[in-house]
Amino acid sequence: KQWYQRRVRGRWGKEKMSWTGLTDNPAQLIEEYKLDFLSSSCGEEGATTTTVPTPDINFSNHLATLIEDKTSMDDIFKYIDEAISKESQKEDSFIKELSLVCVKPCLMDSQDDNDSIILNEDAFSAIVPIMQKYVAQEKENDTALETAVLDSMQKLFSELSFPRDLPVVVFD
Repeated sequence: KQWYQRRVRGRWGKEKMSWTGLTDNPAQLIEEYKLDFLSSSCGEEGATTTTVPTPDINFSNHLATLIEDKTSMDDIFKYIDEAISKESQKEDSFIKELSLVCVKPCLMDSQDDNDSIILNEDAFSAIVPIMQKYVAQEKENDTALETAVLDSMQKLFSELSFPRDLPVVVFD
């Protein structure tokens, strides 16, 4: 069993796989199929361990909690930098997950229209520095990382049935 888990975990990390896009409820999938070893440290006993290079459910949940608790930007940056390697911070999967984790807490139901979702612009303004830091980290990779943000936002808007004016407000 351990050999198989190490092999799958190694492949998971090598291919930079992520829970993003696999399921809407990664925690349920992890529990149901006992896949928690994919979110833990890699490596054999006695060897130097490294974390899986793509964000896992624990990272996303903790980051969401930090954002919702209005934790200082310095503490949020410190958490991200300690949890995700510099190399992995340049990956599409990280940027997509980061943008979703940052934007979702900024969405709220409209008080005027029960079927509409609006952006809390104050909350969004507060998280913009997080996205800017990690998307604009390298000039030559900006376009690819910006595209990753656009992809994740398009998926989110689609899931929400394209709320009126939300894309315009987010990308303005």
